[in-house]
Amino acid sequence: MVLDNLSPKTNSATRKTYPALYLVIFVLLSLFVLIAVSVITRSIITVYDQEIIVNVHEHLIAWLTPMVMAITSIGNAGSAWIISILIAIVIFCLGKKKESYFVVFSTAGAATLMNLIKAYVHRPRPELLNPLFIEPGFSFPSGHALVSTCLYGSLAILIWKQKWPLKLRVALCTIIAIMILLVGLSRVYLGVHYPSDVLAGFILGLAWLGICLIVYRMID
Repeated sequence: MVLDNLSPKTNSATRKTYPALYLVIFVLLSLFVLIAVSVITRSIITVYDQEIIVNVHEHLIAWLTPMVMAITSIGNAGSAWIISILIAIVIFCLGKKKESYFVVFSTAGAATLMNLIKAYVHRPRPELLNPLFIEPGFSFPSGHALVSTCLYGSLAILIWKQKWPLKLRVALCTIIAIMILLVGLSRVYLGVHYPSDVLAGFILGLAWLGICLIVYRMID
């Protein structure tokens, strides 16, 4: 695989993309703050969270659970670090140092944000009768959703920039997007995160990925 250099061309068309990206990041961060405040103040969102998580837990499907467990495993911190390092090594060996840094930086930043915010918000995990398993740590935001969005999202960005057939790029990026979504949904299914945890993880992940993309484009 040959990765293209994503450095911006010095033309007006490229420069015009930055204000739009800044706006998207601002909107995403604003949404994340709104959700975080709602969780901290225990507003109506927490009521819906509890209703959804209980309803899902009461309708678990026996044959589906092992598949969900496998899906959720690709989004945990250990797997994310291993996958990001492997991807970065491959890209680095292909002579694309900046691209390898982009993958590692986006993943490492997401993990750092996750730990900092969890420590500040201190939201307990969902409490359910007969839970499938007990997950340690705090609940908000979902680290799986946040880290997966940044790790696999950065890979999708690099894939999209290739000079491959459009259908192939669309197919690969769609598969990645579905995988990220399934990782987040698996956390609700397993009863270890509220829906707002996962939603906040996706939103913050997209915002951080956008910031990493801006930094990436600014580096020569």
